[in-house]
Amino acid sequence: MLIYLQNHPGGAGNWIYRGYYEAWKKEGFEPVFIKSLDEIDSNDYMLMITNGMVDKNNLTAIEKSKKCFMFASPNIYPDPWGQHPNFQCPLDLPTINILNELDNVVKWTFGEVKKEHYTWWNDVITVPLAFDEANYQVADPDNKNYKYDVCFIGGFANNGFNEKIKIMEECLGTFMRTKLKYGFSIGQQISHGAENKVLLESKVCLNIHDAYQRHLGLDTNERTFKSLGVNGLMVSDKVKQLNDLFPDVKTSLNNDVLVNFVLEYVEQDVSDIKKNNIDNIKKNHTYSNRVRKFLEYAN
Repeated sequence: MLIYLQNHPGGAGNWIYRGYYEAWKKEGFEPVFIKSLDEIDSNDYMLMITNGMVDKNNLTAIEKSKKCFMFASPNIYPDPWGQHPNFQCPLDLPTINILNELDNVVKWTFGEVKKEHYTWWNDVITVPLAFDEANYQVADPDNKNYKYDVCFIGGFANNGFNEKIKIMEECLGTFMRTKLKYGFSIGQQISHGAENKVLLESKVCLNIHDAYQRHLGLDTNERTFKSLGVNGLMVSDKVKQLNDLFPDVKTSLNNDVLVNFVLEYVEQDVSDIKKNNIDNIKKNHTYSNRVRKFLEYAN
């Protein structure tokens, strides 16, 4: 069966939906990327789109689909972030009311759902991000030779208030003042292959989130799953969803504490930790796992 996926030409969406593309294919579907619902030319298909692709004029395409897995953004986002268009739902209440009544629409989000943020939506489920097992090579947990003690690869990700740049500068600056061997890249748009190479060549991965993620704790980034899936060892700033999903990962909002975590790991044999984390990701947190979860909700 065809599964139409929304095309995300750049940014994190491109990487995430590339992972979903391969996962749907692995589960026996025929995935196709589309930029508009007008491109659909079939009577037997499923959809995976965001509400940004929907308006009252193209609801027919959703109504005719076997299932529509639609990413539902909150219609009320807490301040100060809710003041910015990046954090506002593009759909109006009448359109959401129609979608709520359609039995074939499964509404989902990456983050934990709080009712006060989804006052217009019914039955939104949480399906966190995941590891793209199709496009990344996984490390050998028993490796003892590393080019870097710690690595970080990420983007500026200005979601409206440009808060993450300062967070990254302060965190990475703390690491750069140590004698640790680091492999850091910010905003370089490096390829999957180059990123994968750095992850494989590092003993520990560092993760950094945006201010709203730290404050609300509802969602964690794809780097969480990538770091644990490829490398197997990560330290991170503290985010509730990350701590709930991976309680054994060492987290702190204090940069000096994060440095000390890495310094401790550098002196240890971490092969068992890496193996356990990689096995956990393979079993529970791949995009194929997420697709199977969607299909459970669809039945």
